Amino acid sequence: MSKIDVSNIGGYFDQMVLPSKPWASSSVSYAANEALEIDFGSVSRYVRISNTDQSDTIYVGFTENGMKAANSNYVTLNPYDPPFEANIAVTKIYVTTSNSGSSYYVYAELPGIVSSEAPVLSASNGDQGVG
Repeated sequence: MSKIDVSNIGGYFDQMVLPSKPWASSSVSYAANEALEIDFGSVSRYVRISNTDQSDTIYVGFTENGMKAANSNYVTLNPYDPPFEANIAVTKIYVTTSNSGSSYYVYAELPGIVSSEAPVLSASNGDQGVG
């Protein structure tokens, strides 16, 4: 049986495959069309966002700049849409809604990697960036 070489995975292979600490928040937006930053405090391994409002749309992005209407780099969750789920390493997400008072639920798995070890998501990084 051959061994798997994990030396080039960035040193966090164990943290990304072992059980993670759960993180959850159920929130109501404070203002329409203003991005609310949700900071996990460390790097995520998995994120799930549900629109729990029955009449309003929510928007989820990974950079504040991507949430601006001119950029449109966000995921749209309409009422009754299935949740957005992704195996993604981010330290924060941004949520905005079409109306104030809209509700949503966020769940993340945090493997214990500190935020300073996460990649910077920025359009200033050419095609390597987002937003």
